[in-house]
Amino acid sequence: MNQMLNYPKDLNNMTTDKILLENIETALRAVENRKYRIANDAFRFIYEAVHQNPLLLWNHSRVYLLGRVFLVMYHRDLFDSEEQNVELAHLSLVYLQRSEDLYKSKHITDLETHFETLRIQAVLLKTCEDCFVENVSLFYQPHSREVSPDEKNGSFRLASRVMVYVLYSILVEITDTFDGFKNDLFLDETCKYIELENPSISDKLLKEGSNVRQMLYTFSKAKIANKEFHF
Repeated sequence: MNQMLNYPKDLNNMTTDKILLENIETALRAVENRKYRIANDAFRFIYEAVHQNPLLLWNHSRVYLLGRVFLVMYHRDLFDSEEQNVELAHLSLVYLQRSEDLYKSKHITDLETHFETLRIQAVLLKTCEDCFVENVSLFYQPHSREVSPDEKNGSFRLASRVMVYVLYSILVEITDTFDGFKNDLFLDETCKYIELENPSISDKLLKEGSNVRQMLYTFSKAKIANKEFHF
């Protein structure tokens, strides 16, 4: 499935890209300065704006900032609901992957933006892995008949195992593109840990991780395009 989302011509008085970016910048700056009340107000504005129109910033060179701010929301425990926290992780993934799409199609040309997009994806998949396992397990279940309890349990085990390869596929992409991790300690230590725990990651497993990442993006993007925010 390769769904193309088209930016709406008429926003009907909804939030514009400029206003959304201003709120993202306000939220991130407020968190850095420990002004959490200001940050939370901006977070809620951003969350509601995207619910109204998930295509905001869709073709913008700074769309990765939406991915970043949703990840920050997740770690700031903006919501008590586990369901909403899972949603934040999926929203983060979609907008980060969208930025990657724009880079690959040459709509984004800045290498620093691309590096930051991939770095944040790595942080997301390292710290929010559990948010994705249930949906990834669906990729390993039969779709033409009812799934048995044993099949469901098996698909969960497969999904749990494959997530490390999903993360590793991003780390490999970073090293291939930038000839290393640009002295980023988190990326370097994460990569060393994965390779220590998994000393024989084959090309097949690496490809599996890359494919699952793309499938997860396609799955989440389709839901968001239809304003379905339950994951």
